[in-house]
Amino acid sequence: MTIKTLDDMITNKKYDRAVVYLQEHMVEVLSSHELFRTFKMISKIPDDCFNSNMSLLIYTALSFACGNNRGMKQMIEKVDTDQFQSSDEEVFYYSIQAIGTTSKDLVSRIDLVKRAISKIEANTETMISAYAHLVYAQLLTAACDYIKAETEYKQATGMFGQSKAYFLATMTFTNYCILNNLKGKHKKVIKESRAFLNDQGTVFENFNVYNCMIEMVLGSAYKNIGKLAIAKKTLMTAMEEIYKLQLVHMYAYPFYELFECLYVMHTRDELIKHKDIFIEASSQLNDENIGMLINYMNIALSLKGDNLPDQSEIEAFEVAYSLADDSGMTNYLELALELKLLELSDMFTIDALRKQYERFNYMELRLESVKCCALFLKWYDAKGFLDEAKAYCLDLLDKCLEIENVFILMKYKGLIRKYLKHMPDWVVTDALKLHPELSGDLTSGTMSNPYDLTERELDVLSLIGEGLSNKEVAKKLYISVGTVKWHLNNVYGKIGAKSRYEAIVIAQESGMLKSK
Repeated sequence: MTIKTLDDMITNKKYDRAVVYLQEHMVEVLSSHELFRTFKMISKIPDDCFNSNMSLLIYTALSFACGNNRGMKQMIEKVDTDQFQSSDEEVFYYSIQAIGTTSKDLVSRIDLVKRAISKIEANTETMISAYAHLVYAQLLTAACDYIKAETEYKQATGMFGQSKAYFLATMTFTNYCILNNLKGKHKKVIKESRAFLNDQGTVFENFNVYNCMIEMVLGSAYKNIGKLAIAKKTLMTAMEEIYKLQLVHMYAYPFYELFECLYVMHTRDELIKHKDIFIEASSQLNDENIGMLINYMNIALSLKGDNLPDQSEIEAFEVAYSLADDSGMTNYLELALELKLLELSDMFTIDALRKQYERFNYMELRLESVKCCALFLKWYDAKGFLDEAKAYCLDLLDKCLEIENVFILMKYKGLIRKYLKHMPDWVVTDALKLHPELSGDLTSGTMSNPYDLTERELDVLSLIGEGLSNKEVAKKLYISVGTVKWHLNNVYGKIGAKSRYEAIVIAQESGMLKSK
């Protein structure tokens, strides 16, 4: 009833009472799954009613959680650092300063949160103490100190649980799982997530709220071990509940994971449907990262369909790519590579990919490292550097086997099949055990689509095999000549052809076209 009581006070313009109530019920307010609703309510309270440090800090924390950086900055500047009434206030202040500042200087931000933790009184496990450890874990993650970050996430999860802030406990555990997914520990995530639900489920008031966050990371783990049907169902269930509860700070992660899952499952109509749902759900957010993600999806969908992306979308992506170059976002690198190969953008460079690859190896982010291997393979294959392509195919397979990642093998199976015969026998044997569909024409020699061409690519290949020109193919398939060229470029890359004639010969020899 905490949120309803607060709402009644604000509706009746009893603002001073509402601010006092907010402080008295701080744990319930800040650990509620209704953060966005609460923030919208207290935004109606005049600023001058927030006349104590703690009330200002609560408003600041809610502003940050809901993406209102301007409101957060305005409120925290009003905090009187000479008038802290308790160590909790001081801990809270330095924690919010550390996580909320726009400064990219991680060292100074980590020093701020260390200062906060140093103010925690001995033998106290308050929600604010837990918040400081959560902030520390997030900054350690940004600084690539994952061993310490895991320890801090675990400690914060336990402390939130002790203070009965169950929503924050689950959110912190979710961050811990996301980190482990990036490290390639997918089965560990599945095991520990199930155990967490079994251990904590009995104390949760609203089990669905907490369950959807766990399902979000479970869906990602299922996707990475190749259980796409289960992943799809789990992620869709999680997203539906997250949208319903308006957990706005969690919108992007499950959507991107579902997008990847559906992309590999070749369900374009479902991709468009869920993209539209995501856009509608996130329309109330003024978050440039959400806008960048939507633009990314639009370009990826265009490339998967029969149309080239708009130039305005490409230009917006180039801006986003330049800003995200050092952020570890391999999805941006992948799309930049696609656009480079199509001669639609020059943003991608092999040096940028190499830099990220070395960075991920150093940080032991095995999942991101595997993705980089796939991009190296795609690049060197397209450029005709076959020795380099073979080397990165071996590296990719070795890393996928190490973390038992099936999803990357599924996503790039057409390209991997091309080089599998050049791999050591033990690698081939183990890779086929992990993902039998890689076998392709290695065993039977009778597959009609050994290079995993899309349906539209097969259509284009079939028509050029009949002797049709690009213009004639375009007219027959009701697409543009530019789109025909784009599909042919994809075909050449997948089957290793350098010309129209060579593509037809390879297609005939592999059984995709009948020999004349």
